Amino acid sequence: MAPMTSSSPLSWDGFATAEPDFADTVQRRFRLYKHHVLATLRKDGSPRVTGLEADFRFGEMLLGMMPDSLKALD
Repeated sequence: MAPMTSSSPLSWDGFATAEPDFADTVQRRFRLYKHHVLATLRKDGSPRVTGLEADFRFGEMLLGMMPDSLKALD
């Protein structure tokens, strides 16, 4: 798999078109369980680990979180 070099955001459909086998594997894994763990970095570089739900709709990968939550701001 070649590295993706686009600096602009890519939709899930765009990613799945570019890397169909990998996208299929990722989607199957996320659909195995309802709850997942997201790890992000705080401004000071320390980790923030929180639970969330993921879904695939409208050609996008959606991550369930409040818009102004700390994990969304990370």
